[in-house]
Amino acid sequence: MNLENLKKFFGFPLDKKYKENVERELCNYLYHTGKIICIIIIISQLIMMISISARDGGPFATPRRQWYFCMYIILFCISLIFMLVFSYLWNKKKEHCTYYINLWVIYVTFFCLWGCVITLLDQLGGNDLSVFSYIMLTAAAFSVLKLGQSIIVFGGCFLFLNLLLPGIQTVSGNEFSNIVNTFFITSLAIFISTMLYRSRVFTYYDKMLIHQQYEEISHMNNLLNLKVMTDDLTKMNNRRYLEDVLQKKLKTHTKQEPITGMMIDIDYFKQFNDTYGHQKGDYCLQNIAKVILDFTNSENSHAIRYGGEEFFICLFNCDEENAKLKSEYLRKIIEYCNFERDDVPSKCVTVSIGVHTKKVEELITLNEFISYCDKALYIAKEQGRNRVEFY
Repeated sequence: MNLENLKKFFGFPLDKKYKENVERELCNYLYHTGKIICIIIIISQLIMMISISARDGGPFATPRRQWYFCMYIILFCISLIFMLVFSYLWNKKKEHCTYYINLWVIYVTFFCLWGCVITLLDQLGGNDLSVFSYIMLTAAAFSVLKLGQSIIVFGGCFLFLNLLLPGIQTVSGNEFSNIVNTFFITSLAIFISTMLYRSRVFTYYDKMLIHQQYEEISHMNNLLNLKVMTDDLTKMNNRRYLEDVLQKKLKTHTKQEPITGMMIDIDYFKQFNDTYGHQKGDYCLQNIAKVILDFTNSENSHAIRYGGEEFFICLFNCDEENAKLKSEYLRKIIEYCNFERDDVPSKCVTVSIGVHTKKVEELITLNEFISYCDKALYIAKEQGRNRVEFY
């Protein structure tokens, strides 16, 4: 076993690149679970203090009772302070996960040592190891200790208790049985703590991988949907987008605002293809598409390559007055770009535009909406092209 595998065995069981995300989840667990544990401990110590105070003679009747009472107060105060400090720091600096985990390890160590002291006090009145047993197992259950940390914390408490037991226990001849019993409890606590830690780490790791895979799948689906709804040549939305997305948006559009549609056709494009070839024709389509995409760069504008040399634009919240200005502006932009051609009198590429503005109260389907724009485009062609007409 090399050094890296040894570190994984006693420490974090995964690659370091996952450590930050997994520890963030562990911190989240400690924050919520730790508060509940601290509240339970605080309440239990408060009950114990009240109970010992109610006994004959009160909490200071004997030195042993005084020690018990002091230990209850100490655990009560430390747990309260820890809970308040942990909550305060968590709300201020959530990103320091390692710091919080180490803080929790310190508290668990204190809790186990406290159990050892109570066990030593119990030994003055008999041979009871029950407090040591349930404190160690409880700490193992709610802590998040790595194998190395578990050995140090629980093993240290085992040594601390058994070094002091011979000088304190009142029942002689139980040294060996106490060592065996505490060793068994310590080994069980180390095993439980380590297994729970590794279980939580791998659970969070699996959760992280599932989330990562889901995001990757969602990203791939988005890319596929984008590809399906994008025209390869012009990089504009295609007819699929028009039918699947824009049609739904038109149906669910409830705002009281007008909508304008523009059907754009490149003038004499078949003649352009015959004269200059299809490669030049594709280049022409790409140039016109770029102008249209720049024109429709807001979220209320949608540009679609309708087919061949035709493009369709849908402008939400655009009334007829604005439609006249925008459509004429688009026509002029394309003309002023001066995409040269020598086969027409204008000596440049021009477009004809058919426009229809759906009024607020008007109820029409997408097909009707497009057909009205198409009819307006037909009028523009009949009137000599390189012009805008309204239906």
